[in-house]
Amino acid sequence: MKVLNNLKVKTKILLIVLLGVFSVFLVSIPTIFELNSSVDRITKAEDLSRLDRRFHNMRIQEKNFMLRHDEVSLNNHEIYYDESMKVIDELSKKFKNPQNLEALANIKESMQKYREKFLIYIKKYEGSIVLENKLLNEESDMVTNAREIDSLVTNFRRGQNSQANTEIEYLKIFVIVVSFLAFIFLIAMGTLIGNSIIYALEQLKSGLLNFFAFLNRKKDFAEPIILNSKDEFGLMAKSINKNIKSIEKLHLELFELNTQLEKKVNQRTKELKEANEQITKSIDFAAIIQQTFNCKEERVKDFFDDYFILLNQREKVGGDIILFEKINEDECLLMDIDCTSHGVPGAFVTMIVIALQRQILKEIELDNTEALDTSLILKRFNYEIKHLLEQTSKNSKSNVGFDGQIVYYNRAKNILKFSGARNDIVLFIDGQIKRIKGDRHSVGYKNSDENYEFTQHTINIEKDTILYIYSDGFTDQIGGNKLIPFGKMRTLNILKKCWGKKLQEQKEHLLRALKNYRKSYEQNDDISFVGLRIKKN
Repeated sequence: MKVLNNLKVKTKILLIVLLGVFSVFLVSIPTIFELNSSVDRITKAEDLSRLDRRFHNMRIQEKNFMLRHDEVSLNNHEIYYDESMKVIDELSKKFKNPQNLEALANIKESMQKYREKFLIYIKKYEGSIVLENKLLNEESDMVTNAREIDSLVTNFRRGQNSQANTEIEYLKIFVIVVSFLAFIFLIAMGTLIGNSIIYALEQLKSGLLNFFAFLNRKKDFAEPIILNSKDEFGLMAKSINKNIKSIEKLHLELFELNTQLEKKVNQRTKELKEANEQITKSIDFAAIIQQTFNCKEERVKDFFDDYFILLNQREKVGGDIILFEKINEDECLLMDIDCTSHGVPGAFVTMIVIALQRQILKEIELDNTEALDTSLILKRFNYEIKHLLEQTSKNSKSNVGFDGQIVYYNRAKNILKFSGARNDIVLFIDGQIKRIKGDRHSVGYKNSDENYEFTQHTINIEKDTILYIYSDGFTDQIGGNKLIPFGKMRTLNILKKCWGKKLQEQKEHLLRALKNYRKSYEQNDDISFVGLRIKKN
């Protein structure tokens, strides 16, 4: 087995092939000998048949001569005798067995005696009319001698057949035994060689599975492949073991690095988590602060019986803010401001806007409301933001501002004033839409003209009117099957359908329509939307 293990795989396979060929050869040799023996026996059998036929022809010529007394029969008898003796000489050369040679010698001797007696009888009774009777006598020596020849030839042929049958039986037994032994030997050697290959493959498989278990951290160390043969499998095992050691070393080093890195990551994650919690708390607190500045429904309630206020920031804090200032019992000021960005950056801008709003309103003489101009408020915002954030040139680092609407309402005089920066207002009067557009100019940005004169629109309230103001966060929401914005026209169509309903119901209708349109898509921007029902006094 050790010798087999040291053989190359190709050599093992070649050995199996050679053993198979050798087994076939072992079985074939007796068959070849049997074929040669069969040919020899056939040849001898044909020669014996020739001898029998020649002797039979001699007897026929003998009888013909006795009947006709002609020279032809006598000559033919001599010819057949010579041929018979020639056949006997040929058989004597082919047979090697002394018994067979002795039998042939007896046949030859009897044949010679028969010929001699035939010639004697012919000479003795030549010309005699009693020749036929003498030769046909069953008790004559010549007939007896002829029968002896027949008996010798027949017995010789039977002996040869018996000997041939015996040889065939022995050959059959020999072939069966040799074939069985060759088969057993071939199976044994094939099993040994196959087992050596299977054992090597099993060892390789077991070693690799153990190594993979180590790589997957199911084992603490990698066991080497135990295979000491000198064949290809043994060389493969040595190569794999060498690589296993190298990879095991690298793996352990990597595991150590991963452990250290994991500790650092956990520590960093903990720090980030704490920082995130702190930031979240700060944002939550900032949201509370921002909400305190946003329009309170209680304050709007004093001026309007029917209204809705919708402020839906994309994140906890945002860039949209609704400001409501009560000037006196009859007058108020409403601002819907959509600042740059959303989230924390947008919230910072709203704080700037709130601070500037406080400052601007203090500087405006609110006691003289007839002189109050919403366009001047927008112009002042535009100037202050540009100079406060140093956005007076195209090279400025920051570029923030807002779009929005400012609405002044005097319910005693039924007057509505409006100025817009890229945003409009919508009025519904007896179910008819009236859209008043703001200026196409934003507030505070680098590209904004600090001396831009905004437009103030004055509307006299002659009938009960519904006022809508909103930011582009509502109309620009992406959704639908084509992933396009919700749009102003779709917004106005919704308002047309529900203008006769209470404004709180309209608010729910708007939110539902936007949600169905948006589906699973995220909210794009902060959304602010205000609806006020203004009654004519």
